[in-house]
Amino acid sequence: MKKKFGAVLMAGVMACALTASIALTTGCNGSKIYDFEMPEGGYDGREVEITFANTTGQNLASVVDAAIERFNVLYPNIKVNVDNTTKDWDDFSDKIATQISGGKQPNVAFCYSDHVALYNQANAVLPLDDYFLPGNGFENMTVKHDDGTEEPLGLTQAQVDDYIDAFYKEGAIYGDNKTYTLPFAKSTEVMFYNKTFFDANNLTVPTTWDELETVCAQIVEIDKNCIALGYDSEANLFITMCEQLGSPYTSLEGDHFVFDNETNRAFVQRLKGWYDSRYLTTKETYQQYSSNLFKDKKCYMSIGSTGGSSYQNPGSTDGSMAFDVGVAPIPQIDKDNPKMIMQGPSVCIFKKENPYEVLASWLLVKFLTTDVQFQGLYSENSGYAPVTKSTYESEAYKEFLSEANNTSAGLTARTSKICKELSEKEGAFYTSPAFIGSSKARKQVGILLTTVLLGTSIDDAFAKALQECRFFALGQ
Repeated sequence: MKKKFGAVLMAGVMACALTASIALTTGCNGSKIYDFEMPEGGYDGREVEITFANTTGQNLASVVDAAIERFNVLYPNIKVNVDNTTKDWDDFSDKIATQISGGKQPNVAFCYSDHVALYNQANAVLPLDDYFLPGNGFENMTVKHDDGTEEPLGLTQAQVDDYIDAFYKEGAIYGDNKTYTLPFAKSTEVMFYNKTFFDANNLTVPTTWDELETVCAQIVEIDKNCIALGYDSEANLFITMCEQLGSPYTSLEGDHFVFDNETNRAFVQRLKGWYDSRYLTTKETYQQYSSNLFKDKKCYMSIGSTGGSSYQNPGSTDGSMAFDVGVAPIPQIDKDNPKMIMQGPSVCIFKKENPYEVLASWLLVKFLTTDVQFQGLYSENSGYAPVTKSTYESEAYKEFLSEANNTSAGLTARTSKICKELSEKEGAFYTSPAFIGSSKARKQVGILLTTVLLGTSIDDAFAKALQECRFFALGQ
């Protein structure tokens, strides 16, 4: 599906990226992608209707809806239609790519960086620097609320500085010095471990991969029927090892696909040895999420997303946890220079013929990404980390973090604390280069690692992954 829609979008709109300076461009099948021109006076309070496409599940839909109700107290004439019917990320980006090709894209959407790289081949995503970020020439423009109060239309420098720096910088990783997204909610990976088991057997929580190997050997000696560690995402494991080792994975320029090298082959070989020794399993090799194995005490460590922390809760009938769960950063090659993958949705704004739709979209994005109450509640109910420092400093969120105990909510609080601590370390969070084919590379290195663990030769697995990536690139 990804390849089909990517090819459709690319086939008719390669010229669009070259025409950003004119009033409108023509996309696939004759569809029109309009550039934005700031109306004189900005948003004037007129009635306008916009669509916000996202992947929130039922547990978060009510949090988003409540925030939009508060947004409408400020801007009652902006009607926001929420489209959260598609939950799978690949299907979600394919759907939007198809909508762009017909000129029917939503106004605002959740996104990952590789999605934006795809959409930008049709010049469809609004760069925020030119209009809404400090230094754009519109700093003195204000917008009125329904009660008559005013606020700056764009972000102030103080608001920009309030975003977690690594989260904010992700919006400008496309090689053209433009910012296309703002962070909505972020996650990383952490290691959950059975603290009851670790304490009973005097095991040390590993901080490096060498220490992890030692602990895994001790665990399988204690419980010969277990697997020591479950890792949910093969792709994340491969890419994180590249980042921690300083080894090439993908490149924004030139040959994008640079993951076939001796360093990467060596760590894949090491992981294969761990798999054969029952030190390691993954979601695809075991055909289960690691959280299921962890809760059933079939593994004693589980590495997964902070956004899924509630799934690591080994609940019992009385509401407490069946065993104590510890949370720690994932192991590192160099624990003094940690490297952690940054995931979780950002939001982008699509260009539209009606400039007031674009302005209304911006006001919604600004509200959702800077509002302390919403950011706190979304984090508490999802496990994702807030994207602003002021949320962490609010009394309500401090109270939430103070409940970092051995409950499901406490588990979420502890993962959020780790995200905050890592965000304060320069360079700890990383994102891979975003280009057409970056999502293909991610998928293929995950398949590569899975097939090697299951018995495919390293030579064949690397050759196949590289072939698939380059074949995809040629098709574009």
